[in-house]
Amino acid sequence: MSIATEILRHAEDEPRLRACSVLERLAILEDRRRVSDLQCARPALELSLANSLEAFRPICRDSTPCTYGRDMQALSGCDLSDVEGWLRDSGFDSAASAAWFTTAEESCGIYRTEDNWFTEDAFRCGLHEVWYSQYTRSFDVIVHWRNGTRLTETWSDDAVDEGAFFCQGSQRYYASSVFDSGETLDGETVCDTWAELNGYWSDGDGRWRPESDDDEDDDCLIPAYHDADRRWSIETARKAPTAYYGLEVELCFECGSDRLDYFEEMGFPTADLTAERDGSLDDEEGLEVISRPFALTELRQHRNPLQQAMEAAERYDVAMPSPEGYGVHVTTNAQRLTADHRTRLVDATYDMRALTEFVAGRKNDADYFNYGNKKDRRGDKYTAIHERPDGSFEFRVFRGTPDWQVLLSYVEYVDALTEWTRNPANPTQGPVGQALFRAWVHSTGRYPALSRRFTTTRAQEALACALPSLSRAA
Repeated sequence: MSIATEILRHAEDEPRLRACSVLERLAILEDRRRVSDLQCARPALELSLANSLEAFRPICRDSTPCTYGRDMQALSGCDLSDVEGWLRDSGFDSAASAAWFTTAEESCGIYRTEDNWFTEDAFRCGLHEVWYSQYTRSFDVIVHWRNGTRLTETWSDDAVDEGAFFCQGSQRYYASSVFDSGETLDGETVCDTWAELNGYWSDGDGRWRPESDDDEDDDCLIPAYHDADRRWSIETARKAPTAYYGLEVELCFECGSDRLDYFEEMGFPTADLTAERDGSLDDEEGLEVISRPFALTELRQHRNPLQQAMEAAERYDVAMPSPEGYGVHVTTNAQRLTADHRTRLVDATYDMRALTEFVAGRKNDADYFNYGNKKDRRGDKYTAIHERPDGSFEFRVFRGTPDWQVLLSYVEYVDALTEWTRNPANPTQGPVGQALFRAWVHSTGRYPALSRRFTTTRAQEALACALPSLSRAA
C-alpha cells in the first residue's frame, strides 16, 4: 500500500482528482507516470528498455486524443523496426500502421527513412524521392543551369555515387544525367558547362585548358595555377578507412632563376610530387609544391620524397619560415569519419584556437583563411578548415616552411586532434581542455614531432599541471 500512498500524494493539489475514487485516481496517475517515463526514454527507446521502466503500454489507436500525437513525438528518433514492432504489439494491422505513419508525417513532420529511422531530422533525396535521416550524408547537387541560374536538389550519398559527379573547378556536384564531365590537363574532373562559362578551351586531346594556357606572353616553364600534372589518383585515399594526408607547401625563393633551377632539379612532376605557380604568391619567387596523399607512416620514413624535396629547397635558401601569405595546406580524407566525429574535429580546431595558432605559427589571416563563426563555416573555402563537398577536410591554418620537422608536426597535429576527438568525452574547450590534449600527446609517445613543439618551458609547466588530471580522468 506504500506505493499507492506515494502515488496519491501527487494528487493532493488537483481538485479534479480528489473528486475521483481511490482506484480511479491510482489509474489516472499511474498512466501519467508511464507516459512520462515513455517520453523520457527517447531517443534511444527500445521495447526492452520500456519494459524495464514499466513504461510499456499500447500505442494509442484513437486519432482524436492528444495521446495519439504525443506517442509519435515520444518515439521520434527511434529505430524504425522498434517503432513497427511497438505498433504490432499494440494491435495495429498493416492498414492502421500505414495510417499512423501518414499522420506522423503530415501532422508532426516525423518520417520513416530509407536508412531505417523514425525521425523528424530527415531530408528528402531528390533522385530517389525517399527520406533519409541525418545519419546519412547529404549533398547539394546541381540539376539545372540556365541563364546563370542554378537549381539544386539534396541527394543522399548513394544517390551521388549513382548519378552525379564532382566538379573540382566549381567544387560542386552535378547530375550526370543532365551535365557532361570533362578532364583538365592535370587530371581534375570538371563540368563541361562550367568549363565553357569560365573561359576554358579544349583541342584534339579532349582536355580542358584555362584561357591563360594560350597566352603567348606566358613563357614560364613552371606550370600555372592548377596546370601541374598530378600523376596519382586521390580515389584510393577517398575510399580508405585509414588516414591519408596530402600537402601543399608554398615556398618563397630569393629569385626567379633559383625557383626554376629547383623545379628542374626536382624533375617535377614525379610519381609523388608536382609543383606550380599560384596567383596568391609572388610572380617570380613563389612556388607551390604539391604531394600525393601519404599515410603518416610514409611521411615518417627517412628521406621520403616530400622530405627530400624540402631539404633541396633549403639548399636554395628559401625563406624559413615563409613570408606572411605563404601557407601549408594539409588535406585529409575525412570521409572515413562519422558525421558526429567530423563535427567534433572541426569544432575542436576552433575551440582550441590558441593551441592551433601556436602549432600553425600564425594567427588569423583574413585574406587566406579565417576562423570566423564555427557554426556558419560551410561552403567557404577561406576558413580555418575548408570542408570540401567531396567530404575531405583542408586545414589551411599553417604557415609555409620547408622545415621538415615543422611540416611533420602540422600533420601530426591534425592526426592527434582527430584521435583526441574520437572520444566525445575528451574536453577541448578552455585552458583545461588544451592542457589535457597536450598532456595526452606527450604521454602517448605517438607524435614525436608535435611533442617537441610543445616542450618549451611554458609547455612543460602546463604538462606537469595537466598530467595528474589526465590520470584521474583515465
